[in-house]
Amino acid sequence: MKVSKYLILLIATVVVGMAQAAPNRTKVFQGYKMEAKYTDEKNYPVVGIGERTPLIMTPDGVVDSGKYFIKVSPVAQINDLSVEIFSVEEKRTEKAILLTVELKSSDPLDSPYAAIIYTDEAQGQLRCKFDGIPGFSGEPEKIKLRFNSNMVPDSGWKLHFFNGQRQLYTNQTQDLKDATPEQAFILHLGRHMASVGSGDANPQPFYMPVTKPDAALLPEGNEPFTVQVQMTIEKTGRVGDFSFVEPVDSKLKSLLSTNIRKWLFFPRVRSGNLEPVTVVLPIKLR
Repeated sequence: MKVSKYLILLIATVVVGMAQAAPNRTKVFQGYKMEAKYTDEKNYPVVGIGERTPLIMTPDGVVDSGKYFIKVSPVAQINDLSVEIFSVEEKRTEKAILLTVELKSSDPLDSPYAAIIYTDEAQGQLRCKFDGIPGFSGEPEKIKLRFNSNMVPDSGWKLHFFNGQRQLYTNQTQDLKDATPEQAFILHLGRHMASVGSGDANPQPFYMPVTKPDAALLPEGNEPFTVQVQMTIEKTGRVGDFSFVEPVDSKLKSLLSTNIRKWLFFPRVRSGNLEPVTVVLPIKLR
């Protein structure tokens, strides 16, 4: 089979046992979605805290909501960013809950925010109080938080941290589960597209498991053995049509095909738009 000169050869060689899966720290958990109303009285995602009120993401960009109320809803969350909480000291005054928290974030973060979430016993609804944070250093540190104490019960509330629209999980988060490669891919693809913006980017491997084949499926000897695969990486990041450049043993072909169908890539981007692209990728089996 002749390979067209117009195909892109990815600057990578897939090696047996290789899998660019998201790190194990990418977790799924039951968390909260935070929303606030704007002047049009519609709810928009909270992405931070301004001088006194929530910042929200609207069709016009990030704006100050001008509202003090945040709507809290339970929702499944996914994140690879976390906070380890070492201690929480509480002091309560007539108008405020003052917390001194010793913690360490997994990464340096700009402008995260904290919220204490509780149930309004009178109405049986989730409520929250919030406070902005200049940043996390990624090192052990002590931060001070101040929340309005109005209507907050003496006990039963819980402290949570957020960055943008996503909740950070902590060492106190219950029912943490490892994200599947597909779940992690959605999270990281969003970040990748945000970093590319309106620019260009060639496809990049994200998750590429390759099962080690039985020696009987490979040519005799100890010489290096590589199989080349021509494939289309769709706009979704999944592999579409694919074929082997040279003839391959039928059992080996079946084994590799099962792996290839699981592969995930950051797709090709041109002027900020996702595009399918055909590539040739070598798989080093020995």
